[in-house]
Amino acid sequence: GREAMQLFDQIPVDGVKVEPVLVIGLLQACVLLCANSEVRM
Repeated sequence: GREAMQLFDQIPVDGVKVEPVLVIGLLQACVLLCANSEVRM
């Protein structure tokens, strides 16, 4: 939620803040990977 977004806003990557769209994309990818691994188990 907002707490996570605030955390990401405070994490600098090579001195440049992460793009919110990139963060959302990474989070969605992680969720998909977790779901796939759970299905395999």
